[in-house]
Formats: sequence, C-alpha cells, structure tokens
Amino acid sequence: MIESAYGIITIVNAHMSALLRAMTIRRGYDPRELIAVAFGGAGPMHIAPLARELGISKIVVPKVPGNFSAWGMVVTDLKHDFVQTFVKPVTDADPDELDQMYRSFEKRGVEILLKEKVKESSIGLLRAIDIRYIGQGHTLTIPLTSHTVAEQDKQEVHDS
Repeated sequence: MIESAYGIITIVNAHMSALLRAMTIRRGYDPRELIAVAFGGAGPMHIAPLARELGISKIVVPKVPGNFSAWGMVVTDLKHDFVQTFVKPVTDADPDELDQMYRSFEKRGVEILLKEKVKESSIGLLRAIDIRYIGQGHTLTIPLTSHTVAEQDKQEVHDS
C-alpha cells in the first residue's frame, strides 16, 4: 500500500515538474534562478521533490499555505466563457449565424465584466471554435483570427 501511494506521488510530481518546467522556460525563465513557493493544501508535500527536480535551491512555505490557494482565486484575471453547442459539418455552417452568436456572447460578456467593475480598456475578447471529426471523441479548439465570421473562415477551420 505504501509503495502504491509513493508511486502515485512520484507520477504526480513528474507531471507537475514537467508543467512547471514548460511554464517557466516557455516564458523565458530559468527555474534554477527562481524561488519556489508552496501553496495550497498539498503544496508543501510536493515542493521539495519538485524543487530538486527543477534545480531550485530556495523554497518558501507560508505559515498557512492553504490560504494562498484561495488568494490566487482573488487575484487572477476575471474570465467568462460562453459556449453554445452547434453540431454541423464545417461546410454546412452558416457564417452569419455563427457571427451573430459570437456577437451575442461578446455583448453579454462585456456587460458582465463592466458590472464587475472591469475597465472597458482592459477587456479582451477571444473567439474560438471547438471542432472534431465525425465520430471523434475529443475536440480541438481553434482560435478564430478575425472579428467576424466569413465564408473563408470555414476553409481556415477545415484546414486546421
């Protein structure tokens, strides 16, 4: 039983280490030059092996690490996702109908964010479409490059 638990923790740490490495290096940071902060209920349990794996020499464990998990929720950017199921082959999709749907979502999103006291100049909108092949079990999210849906977007989405 102890060996199984240790194996699970080792696998979890390997996944977290890979994610931390990708997040830091992708942004141009060398993890060896950073200080690791353990937060959340289980952060202190994982931080030492993660720091060792990433070559981080300094670790901070706050007195109440679980509070910092809640703190992250408070300081993160506000985000609202609007989703509408729309099952149709790409070739049969009506760009005007899609554009109208996106505009409705955007209007609602901006209204909500303004009520939440977000400055209009700070609001960003992203249009994306989740697609899959017929019979496929998972979707692929493709950001749309234009602010209106046009007939040529169908080919761009199809080619992606």
